[in-house]
Amino acid sequence: MKIGYVWEAVFIFALLSFATPDTTRAQVSVINLTGDVIDGVAVSDSGVDTPFGEDVIGGFLEGTFFRRSLNSDDFGSGSGGFRDLYRVQDGSTATDPQDGYNRSVFDDVSIPGGFDPYLTVQELTPSVEGDSYVFAFDTHESTGGNSRYVSLDEFRIYVGTDTDPATLPSTVADLGTLGTLVYDMNATSTSYVLIDSSLFAGSGQMDFFAFVPQAVFTGFSDTSYVYVYTSWGQYSFDASGRTSGFDTSATPEQVASGIQAYPSYAAVPEPSGAMLLTIAGIFWALRRPKRR
Repeated sequence: MKIGYVWEAVFIFALLSFATPDTTRAQVSVINLTGDVIDGVAVSDSGVDTPFGEDVIGGFLEGTFFRRSLNSDDFGSGSGGFRDLYRVQDGSTATDPQDGYNRSVFDDVSIPGGFDPYLTVQELTPSVEGDSYVFAFDTHESTGGNSRYVSLDEFRIYVGTDTDPATLPSTVADLGTLGTLVYDMNATSTSYVLIDSSLFAGSGQMDFFAFVPQAVFTGFSDTSYVYVYTSWGQYSFDASGRTSGFDTSATPEQVASGIQAYPSYAAVPEPSGAMLLTIAGIFWALRRPKRR
């Protein structure tokens, strides 16, 4: 076999390796936003510091950056920095998770006075960097003992038309009737975000943020409805001697959209296509016949 063909085979293999999903990767992804090592998972330090010298604790799930709130975050006048969408509150068990979306159809969902669940694309708030939209989560677990912990197990975003479906879905299986699923933190693996409510206790002191790439909303009209679905409390702490389900029976978790911009401190990852183009360029450069 000629040397040139060997190089061609090597780079074709490399191209296929980057283009094909790695089915051997770990099937569980955990972002640990607590202050403790949980079941051997260290706190997820992004390696980035803010201009104020604070560690940015967070990481990526399916292209969305989740980070813990920072002391330097400006929360305005309490919850005034956020548009509250809904709360979920229920006893979380393996067969009955604490979940719902920004319509009061699921039994766990409440929309207290002043909450406005009708969120549209044009009402989303960009991050300071301008590459993502800001969503915020306020957990209300008891701040004493192990009950201060809670897990975010599902975070999905659907985009529909400028009217609700004639019959709003009341089960997870029917959520697709809301519209197009544009983000799912569990798209390729089972994922969890672990939170310690005692770190930012109090209503309006958001515990963590999700910075969702603006690109996932491309092609939808400004008046399209945005549906945010969350599920909580399913991560088991048995290996750490903590209570499975985080004691979520009596405390609500609140989901909000940003009103004022917040920085993620982490750029949204570039598409893997950039890597493909780089490899392709090297491949064609080596393949090109040399002058004698």
